Amino acid sequence: MPDARSHPYPPRRPGPGGGSTDPRRGRPAGAAPQAGGQYPRERTDRSRRRRQLRARRIGVGALAVVTVVALGSLRAASEAVPAASARRLVQRRVPVPGEASSPAWPSSGEAALATWDGKLIGTSGPVAAVPIASVTKVMTAYLTLTEHPLALGRGGPSFTITASEAAHLSARIAAGESLVDVYAGETFDELQALQALLIPSADNMAAALARFDAGSRSAFVARMNSTAASLGMTHTHFVDPSGLDPGSVSDPADLVRLAAAAMRLPVFARIVDEPSTTIPAVGTVTNYNSLVGTDGFVGIKTGSTPRAGGCLLFAVVRGVDGRRVRLLGAVLGQQGTSITSIISAALDASRRLVDSWYSSLADTVLVPAGTPVLSLRRAGVTTRVVTDSPLRVLAPPGSQVSVRLRLSGGDPGRARPGEPITGRLVASTETGTVSVGLSGHAPPSPSLGWRLGHLFG
Repeated sequence: MPDARSHPYPPRRPGPGGGSTDPRRGRPAGAAPQAGGQYPRERTDRSRRRRQLRARRIGVGALAVVTVVALGSLRAASEAVPAASARRLVQRRVPVPGEASSPAWPSSGEAALATWDGKLIGTSGPVAAVPIASVTKVMTAYLTLTEHPLALGRGGPSFTITASEAAHLSARIAAGESLVDVYAGETFDELQALQALLIPSADNMAAALARFDAGSRSAFVARMNSTAASLGMTHTHFVDPSGLDPGSVSDPADLVRLAAAAMRLPVFARIVDEPSTTIPAVGTVTNYNSLVGTDGFVGIKTGSTPRAGGCLLFAVVRGVDGRRVRLLGAVLGQQGTSITSIISAALDASRRLVDSWYSSLADTVLVPAGTPVLSLRRAGVTTRVVTDSPLRVLAPPGSQVSVRLRLSGGDPGRARPGEPITGRLVASTETGTVSVGLSGHAPPSPSLGWRLGHLFG
């Protein structure tokens, strides 16, 4: 009988509960395999290993997610703040509430009203080039002063009257010319000559100034037309410095352009606002424009010939609701039975026109306080810039007011997140320019969630 020590399998050891254990498998003696050929302990070990592997995989995945989120957050946080989109909320032209009415335009001839800078308010009549008589002298004075500037209170350079400029005064006055009594060899300084030109409307002083400025009448007339072109007076042509020749023509729209330029010259504005003056070589002279010094009229020039009719280029400054309101205008081609009556017709038509325009002005709230005028949007967040106070205008009901935004600090879309946005809302009316303050702030910086959602565009 073989020795137990030489047996290929060692004897079984006692197992749990007094049984024995198979030394080859470590499983209880007599244990039966389960489904799939696995013993219970093998199945338990493999389940544990699977759980451990699953846990490791979950941990690695979570770490990867955390890493991606962290890296994405770092990248998102480092991205530049996108610009905000800006949208204008207020119209560029805003109507004044109320029913529009028309000024009392002359029933004949032509007329125009304009702001102090020469911008047209309205016109009447055919607005065609017509003779303008002594209104021509406004260009003569303007050209003289631009080429020989004068300071207030100074007389300027002097010149001497020639024999031709002093000759035949009686016959020329009988022929309808407006003249001052001068003699050959008499001396005038520039200021005195301009006063004689614009107040008593001296035709002979127009000829003297043309010679003084340009050396000859023809050279001066060429300069007059060149200056008219530079001012945009496209329907104007001059053939003489006085307007006695009916070939010197213009229209009301062109003339208010000239008026705007001339009234910017202090010496010119001072002269045309004088009802009368005393010129040493001439004596006291009276302004043909009898409106000067009444109801805010501060100039400018009358004109009258049988061909031109009665003409007036005027400037008015009146106070309305505590504001200083300035107006320019021209009335041409008014008719009458004599020179005196046609001048009166032009003055009367001008007064009616001016009175009707001023009476139409109304103090109106055009844009209430707190009105949004600009929106800024960034990353889904919108902010608004609003008016700090009511924008009030003085304008005729029914008229259109030009409105513009004037913002401080450049492009509001490029403002830093939360940065204050300030500026002015500016309205340009027939009576001038008014403005109110604006305030708001730029949209905040985009949230991290928004940045992550838009990380790749």
